[in-house]
Amino acid sequence: MKNKFSDNLFIIAGLILLLISVYVYTLLAESGNYALPFIIFGCACGLFGHGMGSRLAKRAQQKNPELAKRVDIEVNDERNSKIRYLAKAKAFDMFIYIFGILLLLFAVMEIPTSAVLLLCLAYAVVIVFFIFNFKKQNKTM
Repeated sequence: MKNKFSDNLFIIAGLILLLISVYVYTLLAESGNYALPFIIFGCACGLFGHGMGSRLAKRAQQKNPELAKRVDIEVNDERNSKIRYLAKAKAFDMFIYIFGILLLLFAVMEIPTSAVLLLCLAYAVVIVFFIFNFKKQNKTM
C-alpha cells in the first residue's frame, strides 16, 4: 500500500510541478529568463515518469505472475547484485577522474569562481562520503 501511495504522490507532484512551470514561464516571458521554468518542467517530467513507470510495472507484474517471478529473481539474485555493485564501483572510479579533469578545465576556461567552487564542494562531499563509508565498511568486515 505504501508503494502505491508513493507512486501516486510522485504522479501528483509531477503534475503540480508541470502547472507551476507553465505559470512561472508566463510570469518570466517578458524578462526573457527561461531557465527556471524549464528546470521545473524537467523535474516534473522526472517525477511523473517515475510514478507512472512504477505503477505500470506493478500492474504488468500483477497481470503476469511469471514476469513477476522473473523480475524478483533478477532483483534478488546474488550474482546480479554483485555485478550491479561492481558496475557502480567502476562508474565511481571513472567519475573521480572525469570530474577532476572537468574541474581543472573549468578553472582554465575562466568559468566564474563561484561555479568552480560549488563544483569543488560537490567533489569534496563525494570524496568525504566515500572515505566515511569505506572506513565504516572496513570496520564491519
